[in-house]
Parts: sequence; structure tokens; C-alpha cells
Amino acid sequence: PLMVNFTSMASRIILRYRPFTISGRPTIINHHTPKVISQCHLIAAPSQTTLYPKNYFSTLEPALNTTTAPPPRKDRNILHQIGFKTTGQAFYLLRKKGAGKKFIRRSEFREMCRAAQPGVKKNGANILQALREFRVNNAFLLDIHTAEVAVEAIVKSCGREDAGWVLARGFLDRGTGLYFAMESVDEIFEMMLLKPDGDGGEDASRVPAQVFYELWKRASFCENKLKKRAKRKYLKQLQVKQVENGPNVDTVDLAVRACVMMGTNEKSIYYKIVAPFNKWGRFQGLSVKEETMEFLRQAVEDGKV
Repeated sequence: PLMVNFTSMASRIILRYRPFTISGRPTIINHHTPKVISQCHLIAAPSQTTLYPKNYFSTLEPALNTTTAPPPRKDRNILHQIGFKTTGQAFYLLRKKGAGKKFIRRSEFREMCRAAQPGVKKNGANILQALREFRVNNAFLLDIHTAEVAVEAIVKSCGREDAGWVLARGFLDRGTGLYFAMESVDEIFEMMLLKPDGDGGEDASRVPAQVFYELWKRASFCENKLKKRAKRKYLKQLQVKQVENGPNVDTVDLAVRACVMMGTNEKSIYYKIVAPFNKWGRFQGLSVKEETMEFLRQAVEDGKV
């Protein structure tokens, strides 16, 4: 016979189809009605033991004796299921998946970005277009990590000289979401300095100052001037820390040099870069470096701005 010790777990075992004995008292369980031992008034104390015939527990439910491994998790990434080679093909597949306002996974978007090919500028344009479409049609929320992957893909596809201007215009276009998820714009200014001619746009001379001004507004809690519903929508999209990821003295220096390179008006440099930063920097213990102001004064004397 098999020795069984009654415990709190054993008291919940369901017994079926066999009369048995507890503490020397014969007890018959209805063969058609399973009962739980914990509900019987003949339960033995936990320290007592009861003799059961050999192989008695083979009549219990199979689920009590066997364990099955969970089924393998299905990969729901549509790009892994179908397969793709280029960013354009991935963009097409995600468009089809997102039809009818269905959600787009961030992992799928990152896979699309990583497929960018070096020197193919159309891939960078596809990434920015995807950000605009998915944000409006599929409630796509860009986070910091996904924004970093997207920036790397644009730099890879457009090259550093052109990527600075592409990213600058993408940052100014809030529809892409880069404004809400990029932690720093220093790299954008550094890449803009590599191409003195700009991107050929009519407003290219105003782009560097406008990028810095938008960054300053983000760090200055501009949402406090919005109405309640617009403020909730703004904060829902915002992913970065406003003060920690705001401008610093190096950002000001790079922005001023980019503006001087593009021949930006002196008043625009002062009212969109220097004055706002000094006003905001009073609470952070920051001010424009003297070297930057000297560079700006020299540029004004030389007639560059």
C-alpha cells in the first residue's frame, strides 16, 4: 500500500469511484458525485496517515499527475512573417497592416529603419513619411530608443552632410514626432556645419535659429500656455525630460556658428538664440559663453550676418 500524509495541498485532491477508510471509519463516496476531502467531516489531522491501495492515485484526473509545456509564443512581427529586403518594402507591408487604424509595433518600425541602405536618400524620406502617417493613422507614439534608431538610419541613408538638414526639418515638423523624442540636437548642428550651402530651400538661412528656438520652447514648459486638452495631448507625446534635455552652452555655440555660416539675420540670432537662452539660463546657472559672443560680434563686423 501507499502511505499518504494529509497536508493542506493533499486535502484538496479530488477522489473518485472508490470507497476508502479514514481514521479507521469506513466512508463511502458516491460513485457519481466526486467530493473534495476538505469538505468532508471525516478528514484526518495533518499529522495522521492513511493507507491507500497501490496505484490508487492512477484513477485521479490526468491533469493532477502530468504537466504540459506551454505552446511556443507566436512571433507577431509581420515583417518577420512575410520577409523584406529594403526599407521601401517594409514601409509597404506596414502600410497594409495599419489599414483600418490598426496599431503598428515599435519593433516593426525599428526593423524597417535598420533595413536602410547606405547612400539611398529615398530610405530617409520613407522613414520620415512613415513617422507622419503612422502617428496620424495608427496612433504611433515615438519613444526615445525608436527615435535614436530612426536618426541612425537617416544618417546612414543620406550621409552626414545631408542628414543634418533632413533631421532639422524633421525636428521642426512636429508631425514626425522627433520633436518629442530627440534628447539632443547638437549632432544636427554639427552635421549642418558640414554643408555650408544648406539644402537649397528658400528658408534655409532661418532653419538653424528655428531649431534652437523650438528646443528652447520645449525646455521652457511651453505646454503651460496651451489649453487643457491641447496640454494633455502634448504631454502624452513628450518622451524626454524637458530641463535635462534642454539646450546648453555648447548647443548655443553650435547654433550661432550654423546661423553665421548660413548668413542668418543678426536680429534673428539674438532674439531666437542668445536672449532666450540667457533668460532661461538664469534659473539653471547658465549663460552664453564669451567666446560665442565674440565670434558673433566679429561676424557682424565682417558683414557675414
